[in-house]
Amino acid sequence: MPTSHVILPECSNISPQDICSAVAGAKPGPNYVNKHYQVPTNFNIVHWKKYEHLFTESDPNLIDQIFYGFPVPYNHDSQPSVPFGNHKSANIHYDIVDEYILKNLEMGVLWGPFDVNPLPYDVTVSPMQVVFSASGKPRVVVDLSWGAPSVNDGISDDWTEFPGFDGDLRLPSVDSLVRIILSKRRPVTMWKADMASFYKQIITDPGDVHYLAISWRGRLYFDRSTPFGLRSAALSAQRIARAVCTIFVCDSNGDMFSITAYIDDYSGAEFIEDTPRAAALFNSVTDRLGVTRQLSKCVTGVFDMLWLGLGFNTEHFMLYIPEDKLLRAKEILQAWLQKDTCSRKDLQQLLGILNHLGAVIIPGRVFCARMLDIFRRAPFPVQLDEDFKLDVSAWLSFLQDPKFTGRSFMKSAFFSQLNAVLAIWVQQGRAAVRFRGDISVYTPVCTSEVTDELMYVAVVNYVATHAKFSVHDFVTFAVPTVKIECVINRAATTDKLIRKLLRNCCLAQAEGDFVIRAKQGDVDCELKHECMNSNALFPIVIM
Repeated sequence: MPTSHVILPECSNISPQDICSAVAGAKPGPNYVNKHYQVPTNFNIVHWKKYEHLFTESDPNLIDQIFYGFPVPYNHDSQPSVPFGNHKSANIHYDIVDEYILKNLEMGVLWGPFDVNPLPYDVTVSPMQVVFSASGKPRVVVDLSWGAPSVNDGISDDWTEFPGFDGDLRLPSVDSLVRIILSKRRPVTMWKADMASFYKQIITDPGDVHYLAISWRGRLYFDRSTPFGLRSAALSAQRIARAVCTIFVCDSNGDMFSITAYIDDYSGAEFIEDTPRAAALFNSVTDRLGVTRQLSKCVTGVFDMLWLGLGFNTEHFMLYIPEDKLLRAKEILQAWLQKDTCSRKDLQQLLGILNHLGAVIIPGRVFCARMLDIFRRAPFPVQLDEDFKLDVSAWLSFLQDPKFTGRSFMKSAFFSQLNAVLAIWVQQGRAAVRFRGDISVYTPVCTSEVTDELMYVAVVNYVATHAKFSVHDFVTFAVPTVKIECVINRAATTDKLIRKLLRNCCLAQAEGDFVIRAKQGDVDCELKHECMNSNALFPIVIM
């Protein structure tokens, strides 16, 4: 077994003997641990090593995995069992697949072609498919979730189980750029950059390529990059993205430039005179590290741009849904109103769309709760009931009202202190409510059992639909438990009556442009005393 660092051949006509030697040499442990072979990559090892000290605590194995390959962390009782053959879409659009194969051979990220398996053990051949974006652009995707078990079935969703990574990492949202914009406290311009075929720039551990085989025109290929669709690929990409951001901030020295990144989409915002320098520094950092940008998607010094599919405007401090996405979402929801049943995949796609739009349409989030519950619990295909259609209709009404398709991300000046405007206390079937100084005590009228959660939600719904709030009011009140807080704020419940009340409450807040939020805490003794001792009781109908 060789012990020296040998660069793997990256040409398309690599011999079966070479690939056997390379893969066998990387066994039995991960290549980044044994360091048998340094994988071919465009990343510049000299410059990455200069910054190694920045990651000794947050991600100590990152640079070794960049240059010796990211493992495919397959861990299952049995090896993947995948039916042989590509999906129908790949065979129909064979010219697109031909172009994909040739391009990846030219990039050096495919090993092959081979007439027979060159490895000394079995390989997993996953099917390819051609998918089209909303704009009609085709993309070849290797379906690593096909089979029983599939390759992805053996990879944990828990990122902390990834070999060599035990840190904390989450994918950022659009709010990360919002926070950067707000932190500047005066008008700014934005910049963004996109990496070119980023997943193809990240190389897999050569000892794991047998999980990443594809077959085309009767010949075998191995993907030595980290393919889009591999369950662990997003983690590897985001770790590199976070590292690039860390190096960028380090190199900005006294300028203290800001940056955020979602896998291959980077962005920042600076004072108007500083934005060109920040973008130039980012270009310099990525060039030195060997991370390739897609120049056609890079933008510098603008007040209005799209990032992660949503629009940002720093002149009006607005986050908005682009017109083409708005029209497409309306068409999709209209089609859902005509559905009687749906598959798990269809519902997953719908939830993905609504979750994305929920960054702008905040009131819409509660109307995803029932859909999420169905997705997690129901057997598929599932019948779509009237409540489901009401949630779809609510989303459609938001999309049709310009008031909701763009929101200001300026922080409201009307936040209340806890219990300052509204305070509620529920005890033994009664609810005491203080609103702007006046206390009222309510008793429920309901045909079903009234729990504390139901009573709190009923009172909040009553207050939201009957009390007079000012536009932009953001009112917080105390509840005794985190569970009740989650029920009110996130509709974290399966109770149909509670969800119905929350839907009405949410619509009232959206129409009145105010917000009511629960927070675990306590209320004063006066309200508790009134709750149990007042004789002036008002009925509150719960239905």
